[in-house]
Amino acid sequence: MISAIIIIIGIIVLTALILLLTVLLIRKTDDSLRPRKHQIELTPPWELAGRAGERAVREMIRPLLTENDILLNNVTIETDGRQTELDNVIINNRGVFIIETKNYTGSLSGTENDYYWRKTKTSLGGDVHEKLVVNPVRQVKRQVYLLAQYLKTYNCDVWVCGYVFILNAACPVESDIILISKQDIDRVIHHAHNNRLTKKQKDLIVKILSL
Repeated sequence: MISAIIIIIGIIVLTALILLLTVLLIRKTDDSLRPRKHQIELTPPWELAGRAGERAVREMIRPLLTENDILLNNVTIETDGRQTELDNVIINNRGVFIIETKNYTGSLSGTENDYYWRKTKTSLGGDVHEKLVVNPVRQVKRQVYLLAQYLKTYNCDVWVCGYVFILNAACPVESDIILISKQDIDRVIHHAHNNRLTKKQKDLIVKILSL
């Protein structure tokens, strides 16, 4: 009699455990499928600064455009296994122009040919912070080469010009490639060069870069 009672109790306990595990498994599965409304992905500060800089320069370029100018933003290209993203590409009768944006704070030092530049920033508390950044002049020269090669793969052989617009930072680096004002942008895309692109060439370039 006692053995039968023990067996019955054992069956009841086992059944209860199985039910409990089943409920927990259902809740876990339901939680994994439920949208997580409160998850927040934090963007690194340097990415936020970069995006803000890109927007600022883009809004600086727009009022300068004439009816002959076409502005493309965030153009991604790949050639010879190398990929790059171009912040701003302007196509007009005078040529193809890349304007890369860099949003730094502090002061920069270096030369046009250095691989890295030194960025120095002083905090409100007086602490001096130094950091090495990739030379944007070398970066945009690489972009010019890649864009020219990319267009050639579509039988479009044109001259490409590249510039860097530096926001906020004090930049003593001397280079014809560095822009620091709206007047600089207007000068390079409307007055400094004239590669005499035809409408057919312009339309082809826009089509290629919009693929």
